[in-house]
Amino acid sequence: MPIWYFYFTFYTDQIQRIEEGAYYEAHQQLRVVSQRYIKAHNYDAAIDILCSGAEALLKAGQGGSGCDLCLMLVEVYKSGSVVPSATSRGTLEVYPLYWHLLAAI
Repeated sequence: MPIWYFYFTFYTDQIQRIEEGAYYEAHQQLRVVSQRYIKAHNYDAAIDILCSGAEALLKAGQGGSGCDLCLMLVEVYKSGSVVPSATSRGTLEVYPLYWHLLAAI
């Protein structure tokens, strides 16, 4: 099964959980899966999951969970020595909550 299929199904499952109000469950699954990618040094996958998950949680009004994933995202950039691209910075700059975190990257 191609990796894009996993991303798509995982992401849609988490969005559905968030829409159903299962914020804690979605938050924990996003953390666990992204941590697996971090340990495997697949930083791009971890960044994608954390960014999209944080966005969905913040849009659902779950500031604590969204911020937690944002902080985890910053740690991925730091620990993985990943330099944010113009595209990733553009994605982050859309959300005012991320602005003060960009200085840490």
